Amino acid sequence: KTSIRTNGEIPNAEQPTVAQAELSPTKVRPGGTLQLVFKVKVAPTWHIYAAGGPQGPGVHTTLKLTLPEGVEAEGEWICPEPVRSLDGQMIYEGAIEFRRRLRVAKGAAYGPIDVSCDFGYQACDRFSCQLPTRVVLRASAGIVAKTIEGR
Repeated sequence: KTSIRTNGEIPNAEQPTVAQAELSPTKVRPGGTLQLVFKVKVAPTWHIYAAGGPQGPGVHTTLKLTLPEGVEAEGEWICPEPVRSLDGQMIYEGAIEFRRRLRVAKGAAYGPIDVSCDFGYQACDRFSCQLPTRVVLRASAGIVAKTIEGR
């Protein structure tokens, strides 16, 4: 069972986390850069655990990127600033974004590119936690000879 939905749906107690992946811009030339953004919404009173936080009873958020040939990640993930929960763990609440800069190789072939990321997390409220969840989020763009701006 996957407890994640996409496309701007609103999270609720049964499915407290919704997420979607986006690449910007959607068209890029060889040698150009893209921004991969994961937009995550967590239902009110719920949270997910921060990425790379100290180990505790909750399962921390993980992001494992899978890139097509000719596309490389630049730098590390830019993660939202976590807050400290009542039990002292670092958590994310509300609307959050994870970002990663990607570079297309100068010799990359024209055509569509698909990026995917294995998103692992555990959603909890004050009274209970759901089982840890892993879902693959995908985003697409195209490598083109010219962008709309002509650059």
